[in-house]
Parts: sequence; C-alpha cells; structure tokens
Amino acid sequence: MKHLKLFEDYYSDNPLYRNTAQEWLEEFLREGKKIAEEGRFISFSLDEESGGMDEFGKIRIMFDSKKLFDQEAIEVNYDPEFMERHPDISLYVTGYESMEDYIDNIRDEWERDNEKEMPENEQFWSWEGYVETEEHEQEVVMKEIKYEEDLIEKVIFFERPKPSLIKLLEEKNILWTENGKLDNL
Repeated sequence: MKHLKLFEDYYSDNPLYRNTAQEWLEEFLREGKKIAEEGRFISFSLDEESGGMDEFGKIRIMFDSKKLFDQEAIEVNYDPEFMERHPDISLYVTGYESMEDYIDNIRDEWERDNEKEMPENEQFWSWEGYVETEEHEQEVVMKEIKYEEDLIEKVIFFERPKPSLIKLLEEKNILWTENGKLDNL
C-alpha cells in the first residue's frame, strides 16, 4: 500500500489527457515540441476517455495540467460568448466560426435538402444549444507544446509499444504501462 500511495502522489491533481498515436508521441519527444497545423489545435481533455481509442491512436498520455497551462493552453468554455471571442477555437471545436456562420449553414443545408427557401419560423437548434452539445469533450487546446521535464506523467499503451518509443520514455524517465500493468516503476 505504501508504494501505491507514493505512486498516486506522483500525479498532478487535475491531469489532462491526450489519446493519440505512438508516432505523435515519439516525434514530440525527439523534436522537443509540436506545432499545430494551420487552422488546427493540439487537443487535450479533462476526461481520459475523450476521443476514444479508435480515431486518434492507441495510447493515452497523461500530462501535468499546470505545465500545459503555463505554456498557454486554453480551456474551452462551451458557451456562445467564448466562441465569439475565439472564432478559431469555435471553428475547430464546432465546425463553425460564429453563430452567423452556423445559422447560414443550417439555412443552406435546409434549403438544399428541401429544394425551397427556409421559412422564417422553421425551428432548428439554437447556436447555444449546438455549442453545448460539445461540452462533454471537456477540451483544452493549444497551438504549440514544448517538452519539459515532468510534463508527461504517464503513458498508457493499448497496443504493443514500439521499442524505439519505450527507449525514449525510459531515457526521459517517463512512466509507462502496457494494458494496465506498470512496467518501469
């Protein structure tokens, strides 16, 4: 029990998670930084299950949230005011830059599907309602992340880890598990 308590104390109070591919992590550790592609963000979540394993890769990285926020990470607030202040984040998270963009697209879709102009009284989801549907993601985003000691608290593999990545993790003294088994404590 003593070892379990010490192990639990190692982690930050509110870690952030990233489900991704082994290649992403290996490249990040080798280069020391990652920059998001134009119009995109590097995403993290307060929810360790966010994003699932099938879309983004078969590893989960547990990050120290304080260190990410010190590097200018932004916690996404799923409300219209936040989205209006951050149209780039809004576009990334919802697919729309603004309420006007959302309404124009809904109107265009309706007219395309119904082959006539949308009546003024036609009901559709409000912008606020639409934005709130993404709230479960509990997302934190940033444009660039730089590696620093203790930024990564742990890596969990849900597939066989690449030997080259394990070597990097061990060189940087990063804890890792495979299928829930602690391998390098």
